[in-house]
Amino acid sequence: MLVIFGLVIRRRLTERPLFEEAARHRPARVPLLEVLRDHPLALLRSVCVTGASTAMGYIILTYILSYGTGEVGYSRNELLFVVILTSVVQLGAIYGLSGLADRFGRREVIAAGALAQAVAARCCSSSCSTPVSSCWRWWRAWSR
Repeated sequence: MLVIFGLVIRRRLTERPLFEEAARHRPARVPLLEVLRDHPLALLRSVCVTGASTAMGYIILTYILSYGTGEVGYSRNELLFVVILTSVVQLGAIYGLSGLADRFGRREVIAAGALAQAVAARCCSSSCSTPVSSCWRWWRAWSR
C-alpha cells in the first residue's frame, strides 16, 4: 500500500528545470579519464591534502599507542578509549567543519585547522620535555 502511494505521488510531481537540463546531457562514460585529462592539478592538490592529513593521523595514532604504553605507563585500554573518543569527536567535527567550509571556503578552513594543530602542538610541548607526556598530563587533569 505504501509503495503504491509513493508511486502515485512520484508520478504527479514534476522535475525541476535544472534537473531536466542536466538529465539531457549525457554523463562521461569514463569520468576518471575526464578528471585526469581536464583537472590534473586539482586532483593532485586534493590527493596531497587528504593524504597528508590521513598520514599524520596514523603516525600520531601509532606513536601515541607505543609511547603511552611503553614510556608513560598508561594501560592499552586507557589509550584505546582515548583513540575511540577522539574518533567520535572527529566524526562530529567533520559535519561542523564541512558547514564552515561551505560558508567561508575550504582553503580558509584547512588553513585554520593547520594553524590550530600547530598551536595545539606548541601548547602541549611547551610545558614539558616531551609533547605527548604534557598532553597526557593535561588530559588526566581535565578528565578527573
